[in-house]
Amino acid sequence: MYGTIQQMSLAPITSDRLTLRPLSVDDTDAVFAVLGHQPTVSEVSWGHTNRADTENWLNRRRTDERTLGYSMWAIQLLGSDTLVGLCGFFATDRPSRIELGYVIHADQWGKGYATEAAGASVSAARAAGLEVVATIRPTNERSLAVAARIGLVHTGTIEDERGELFVWEQRDVASGQGPLEG
Repeated sequence: MYGTIQQMSLAPITSDRLTLRPLSVDDTDAVFAVLGHQPTVSEVSWGHTNRADTENWLNRRRTDERTLGYSMWAIQLLGSDTLVGLCGFFATDRPSRIELGYVIHADQWGKGYATEAAGASVSAARAAGLEVVATIRPTNERSLAVAARIGLVHTGTIEDERGELFVWEQRDVASGQGPLEG
């Protein structure tokens, strides 16, 4: 099994302004409002065109949370039930490495929520002994900036069915140095 956190979940995670929590079936409409919103998902690989796609995606994420201890999570403002985006991890082909993903609804861009959520998620993964990687479209300037702000470094390029992706990794893993402090 990929990157299993021995039946322990990394979430919920609380930061200065946000709570990241496991997704539930009650989140279907709110998740579709994010993943079905074309301006929001134009630069990510997992946008949805219908509610059924979101239901299937959500079921897979809930299974990941139960079996792996991590997944994509709902991002909410502290003290609010409003879902402003999604952030968390996908399994990779290496058990100790997980892939970071994040998307904030376009109406909430420019407020630092992606940086705050991604940074808190990476901190939780590192505390659990996991390595973090992210793959980002070269045209997704906002996500590239988030990756740099949270301490990931560009280490290469890969291709998928939609084209080129930049690979970003933790500095200590990319350079072969010991763990980062802080």
